[in-house]
Amino acid sequence: QGKSYWFNAKDKIDVTVTGSVIEVNQGNPFELSLNQGWNQIGNPYNFNLLWDDVKAANPNLPGLRTYNGGWADGIRLDKMTGGFVKVESAQPLKFPVKKNTSINSGRIQEELPFRNELTNSNWQVTFTIDDGTTTNIISGFGMHEEASLRYDPFDGFNMPRFFEEYLELNHGKKEGDDFYSKEIVPTESQYVWNFAIASSSKQSSIRLQWDNSHFGDNDVELVLWDVGLQRAINMKAVNSYVFDKTRSKSFKVIFGKSDFIKENVAVTELVLHNPRPNPSAG
Repeated sequence: QGKSYWFNAKDKIDVTVTGSVIEVNQGNPFELSLNQGWNQIGNPYNFNLLWDDVKAANPNLPGLRTYNGGWADGIRLDKMTGGFVKVESAQPLKFPVKKNTSINSGRIQEELPFRNELTNSNWQVTFTIDDGTTTNIISGFGMHEEASLRYDPFDGFNMPRFFEEYLELNHGKKEGDDFYSKEIVPTESQYVWNFAIASSSKQSSIRLQWDNSHFGDNDVELVLWDVGLQRAINMKAVNSYVFDKTRSKSFKVIFGKSDFIKENVAVTELVLHNPRPNPSAG
């Protein structure tokens, strides 16, 4: 009860799951013991659970990860489904006996938390990364006045590689063997995030996308810096960047006023780009 499992089958088959009824109430919710590191959990009830309700009942509980053909940051744990949660140390997990109508009546709340202008104290940007084989939607960066430079519930980690195919954004920070996939830092007027992208795809082209519709009309700049090509991309002006993973492996996101941006995108080496059009072609 409360645990989740993978089941793989070569052919389509019918599976019957049986179990005992869980006797719980609001004063005595179901409780599960989490081990240090990654835990695979399941919804013990016959109704959907909003993960914010679960977090409210478990202080400092991090985000939920779900899988449905790809990893995602889960906002809900539906009945008869499971997910993953990573904790720094062993702790109990209480599942509140709370049937939230917002996710049990057909309505789904999927608004990105603190999706605010760049001048706000709390803001974040989520990346969508596509290499032609796999899509990654669990990566990003941002700021929050309650965040820490160490790990906190605002951050996110890359998942263990359960499959041969992987597409990861690895920030420069890690805890144990796991790199940060999302790094939320304390609110500052300027900051630089460093990360690399790793892909198992045979395709060399990778697309990096983000939503800049909420950045706001202000004098704060946000620049994606391709370290390999020494190329700057204005993230407020465009919402995607396509690169060749054999040439572009490391990146920076630079946040701040114009002078800070110029200081951090100064060219440190000469990079020769392929001529377009290629005069030797044809």
